[in-house]
Amino acid sequence: MQIKKLTDICNPKQWKTMPTSELLEWGYPVYGANGVIGFYKEYNHAYPTIAITCRGATCGTVNLTQPKSYITGNAMCLEDVDDSIELFYLYYAMQADGYSLDDKRTAVSENDIPDNIARFHNLAGETDRERTEKSFFVPKQEIVDNDYDLSINKYKKTEYKPVEYAPTSEILAEINELEVKIQEGLKELEGMLNG
Repeated sequence: MQIKKLTDICNPKQWKTMPTSELLEWGYPVYGANGVIGFYKEYNHAYPTIAITCRGATCGTVNLTQPKSYITGNAMCLEDVDDSIELFYLYYAMQADGYSLDDKRTAVSENDIPDNIARFHNLAGETDRERTEKSFFVPKQEIVDNDYDLSINKYKKTEYKPVEYAPTSEILAEINELEVKIQEGLKELEGMLNG
């Protein structure tokens, strides 16, 4: 596997930032630091583009924009991606980033980021992964064929494991047992109240 710098295969570029007062309720999607932030009458990118957030709390977030989008200066665009590069998208089902999901964002022990980074730095180890695993490659053409849909569930395979339940007669017997205990408890409570 050959490793290249990002600037060897594309031209990172930051476009003009648009004031929110110019956003419209219709038109072409406008990408800011947090994905789509509104719409505009023009677009500055005819094709899907990789945009990396470069402002605010979401700095470093990677988005793949829709065709015919306006990308503001709050995201760094990867322009002129080398046609000789066969692109794969490495999907990672990130379940935890080391912080709570509430508005306080306090540190927690669950953190998938170190594993994510390790997998990224060992892409050769990713090539044979099954689509049931946490990360796997998807060929660019497959994503194109799916209209650039990047929903992980579009590509991830789910393993369905049959669940074995107790026979219905056993479940009903347990429910009847519980019902008898509830009735006994109610009688005891009545006796205490009427006492």
